[in-house]
Amino acid sequence: MDSALPLKPGGSSFVFLATPTASAATKVDGPSGGDVTYVFDNSKGTQRCWIGYGMTSTAAQTNARVPTPGGQSPALPVAQGTIQAFSLAPQLFISTIMELGSATVTCNIGMGI
Repeated sequence: MDSALPLKPGGSSFVFLATPTASAATKVDGPSGGDVTYVFDNSKGTQRCWIGYGMTSTAAQTNARVPTPGGQSPALPVAQGTIQAFSLAPQLFISTIMELGSATVTCNIGMGI
């Protein structure tokens, strides 16, 4: 994967309604091997969204949690008003959670970025 290349789409887009409760996990299909780029769009959100992921729906939903001060969380943060990309394993389950409020967060997958 070359970081100078734009995203080459590799599957469907997914939409999550992120709220202060972890969403049901969705399996994000796409490339079956290598590092896959997951692009999360929280550009319309007014709060940070946390992305829980895992090989099972239970793991993803369990990992979608907002860290407490001094605590830890395995979730990935997507700041409000941003679009962020992460390279992860292929075909993961994804769950979202917001610190406050709600937002529609989209996920596009592929190779590159």
